[in-house]
Amino acid sequence: ANEFRLPTEVFNQLLSRAAQLEGFSMAASLFAEFGAGITPNVETFNTMMLAAARNGDTAAAEIWYTRAQGAGCKPDELTYQALINAASKKGDLAAAEAWLRQAEEVGIKPTLKM
Repeated sequence: ANEFRLPTEVFNQLLSRAAQLEGFSMAASLFAEFGAGITPNVETFNTMMLAAARNGDTAAAEIWYTRAQGAGCKPDELTYQALINAASKKGDLAAAEAWLRQAEEVGIKPTLKM
C-alpha cells in the first residue's frame, strides 16, 4: 500500500504555526498524532523546544532536547537559544548558564532573543 508521507519541512511549518497560535500543548498533540509519519529533523525538535520555552517549561524543553539527541539530530544555535530562554523565563539562571556553557563547548555562541 502506498502511504502518503507528509514532507518534514511541511510538517515543521504546521507544527510551528500550531505552536504560535495555540501554544505548546497543541504542538505536542499535533506531533503525537502525526509525528510518526515524518522523519523529524533538528528544526522539528527546535520548534517543540521553542514552544516549551515560551511558557518557561524547562522540563518539556529538555525532554525534546533528549528526544532530538535520540533521533541523531545535532543541536544548533536555535536549540540552545530555546533551552536558555526556557530556563531564563523560569528564573533558573544556573540552568541557563549551564546551557550557555554547553553550547560554547561545542562551538556555538547563541544570541539571546527573549
